[in-house]
Amino acid sequence: MFEIRSSPTQYVEIRMRCRQTGRELFWTETLQGRYGGFSQEKSAAFSAVGDGQFHDCRVYPFWHAAGKVIRLRVDVPPDGEFEIEAIRVVDRAAGPPEKQPLWSMAADGVRWQPMQQIESIDVSPAGLALRSAGNRPILLSPTLEVNGRQKPCVCVRMAVSAGTLGRIYAVGRTQLGWEDLSFPLRADGRVHTYNVDMGGLRRWQGEVILVGLQPTDAVGATVRIESIEVADDLRGPAELEVAYFGKTEGVNRAGHPVQLTLTARNLGGQTAGGASARLKAPPGIETLGPAVQALPAVSPYLPKSVSWPVRARDPARRRSRRFWKWRGLRLSRRRRPSISPRRRRSNRAAMCPSRGRCAARSTLVHSTFPAGKTPPAGRRSSISRCASRCSAGTTSRIPSAPIGRSNGPSSTG
Repeated sequence: MFEIRSSPTQYVEIRMRCRQTGRELFWTETLQGRYGGFSQEKSAAFSAVGDGQFHDCRVYPFWHAAGKVIRLRVDVPPDGEFEIEAIRVVDRAAGPPEKQPLWSMAADGVRWQPMQQIESIDVSPAGLALRSAGNRPILLSPTLEVNGRQKPCVCVRMAVSAGTLGRIYAVGRTQLGWEDLSFPLRADGRVHTYNVDMGGLRRWQGEVILVGLQPTDAVGATVRIESIEVADDLRGPAELEVAYFGKTEGVNRAGHPVQLTLTARNLGGQTAGGASARLKAPPGIETLGPAVQALPAVSPYLPKSVSWPVRARDPARRRSRRFWKWRGLRLSRRRRPSISPRRRRSNRAAMCPSRGRCAARSTLVHSTFPAGKTPPAGRRSSISRCASRCSAGTTSRIPSAPIGRSNGPSSTG
């Protein structure tokens, strides 16, 4: 047993070799409790390279709120070989906490430390560039002194070559461990603004002392970060994104006017104005109004929409292309809204209850209530059976009413 004073910048370095990857570090500041002070709350999971060779594993427990640490425990999988050569607790150098958390990575990138799964890192006038060595590369900020309630937003300006999700991690002054919030990436290699509202996290309700950034979840992805800021509101220039482009109504009939709608949202911190959208209809689709529509000014909080009335001569599935222009940027996206056939009258037949597994139609017949019993007043029992005698069939209770004419099912061409 030992005793050390805990701090948020400490990490545990374990030199070990193994064949399995899953590991967990437990720690405690007391001997009281069911398991001698150990609990799931005071633990941190980590991964080791399972190639049978010795590697150094760094685990950040963020145990500062406990005040001290007196025991450690490493849990390994029950099967497979492993060997631990050394365990040590390291405290990385930390300067005075920063109260104005705004970093231009070209000048301040060296103050962010690589925490894990980062193959290479370089700071230049273009920003901080890195390459991921795993699916959870994480950078750790300098120590902070930020009121999370007053500054709930984290704004990141960066370009990512691959990946689906990024994450922001938060460490609070009075809580053990850390907490994270994910955000979707636009991995096209261009610089985008990511405003992440952290106000809903428990560790963001008081004083925030550390922030972590996972810029991608793809192995081998390249990342260039321009700036990071913890702010009281959204930051960054206006940036429009198409939130929706397609049919306005659920059912659209050939030969009748229908609406195509485009909805744009603003991901930046400034209002976007002067945008316009142009619809290029494919052969067989007639645009009934102006092809170019001016988009109202889009604030960061409220999406705006424009629509075009169109008409299709025949039922088909066609690609509609829309171009939109904003500050010299011309983008093109394709969608495939479907146009259904004209409504037809049919007999009272319905589709087979097998929902498409059988091409035959089914007939609706009435039967008595279960086992010949009398149903409740005003209700009867019905059974839908397939005309081709397939195994499909459903039973339901419906109000008693004559069977009249109904519209046949619609299909898309």
